Amino acid sequence: MNRVEAEILALLNDSTANGINQGTDGAVINTFYQGEVKLVPKSYLPALMVWGTRTEQNAHGSAKDQARYFISIRVVIDVVSEFTEANSSAIIEAQYTLRDIMEKRNAAGLAGADSVVGILRRNIRGTSFLFTDNYVIDYAMIPSGGFFYVAADMTIEATSDLILRE
Repeated sequence: MNRVEAEILALLNDSTANGINQGTDGAVINTFYQGEVKLVPKSYLPALMVWGTRTEQNAHGSAKDQARYFISIRVVIDVVSEFTEANSSAIIEAQYTLRDIMEKRNAAGLAGADSVVGILRRNIRGTSFLFTDNYVIDYAMIPSGGFFYVAADMTIEATSDLILRE
């Protein structure tokens, strides 16, 4: 599954005009990880992680197999060091920022080219795996180690072409 994770991470961290940090004044994402990191240093935020959660192998006849890989993509953003009434609006702003990073939409409702969803949809043809069009994104605000952060967890499925058994 590492190959699938690496391909997705490469799409999102592309150093050409196609990556998530392109077309912005500053970096949208400071740190990229291939693998799940439970506690990211505050100075590394915003961070994006890609890791596999499950693999399924299906036999297609007597000579071919097909693999299905379930991949998680997590984006974590720092919100505030201490929650007070004065900075409660920062939490709302961070949630909107996180949604834009994950799935910003244009006026027609299409995923923005510089969002995670837009990048994956635009680049699917260039990978060695067939991605489903379905995904789920869950959002949460989590207090951790003296600061608050918001996180988005996206789950997608990558299906391989039929592979001849050796």
